[in-house]
Amino acid sequence: MIETPRLILQPVTVAHLSALIAGHTEFEKIFDLKVMDGYLEFPEALKFMLDAMGHDEVAHQWGSYLFIHPGNQALIGMGGFKGIPKAEGMVELGYGVANAYRGQGYATEATQGLINFAWQHNAVQKVWAHTLAEENASVHVLKKCGFTMIVEVDDPEDGKLWRWQILR
Repeated sequence: MIETPRLILQPVTVAHLSALIAGHTEFEKIFDLKVMDGYLEFPEALKFMLDAMGHDEVAHQWGSYLFIHPGNQALIGMGGFKGIPKAEGMVELGYGVANAYRGQGYATEATQGLINFAWQHNAVQKVWAHTLAEENASVHVLKKCGFTMIVEVDDPEDGKLWRWQILR
């Protein structure tokens, strides 16, 4: 678990994903957390995450996290890492926050929490993130966290993206 001033970033479990796939009501009943609309931009990713989830507890820390607002007892977002650190010492992160919680610094806070977690591991020398190749809220989050845009890439599924990096 990663704690920030206003959030708890809880590693996602099979139980979390199964309940979210079953529906918000099921998740709320089991975990006693309100699910905020838009906590995950692409809900179809839940099944992919569940299918990809391994049984190695160490690897789970390099997976997805629920962004929980403890004061509101609400799931307000989701994000995390796209796998264990690569041989060159790189991890990639992604994130999203429900519309009702945007513009209040929660995405920045969660992203900084993930970066701080990554820096606790000597194997990590750099953190990457990708955004659409345009000025947007995610770009502002990454800039606030100290990332620098290093290259524009052409992704076969998403089109032009900007790759961002922060070094240890």
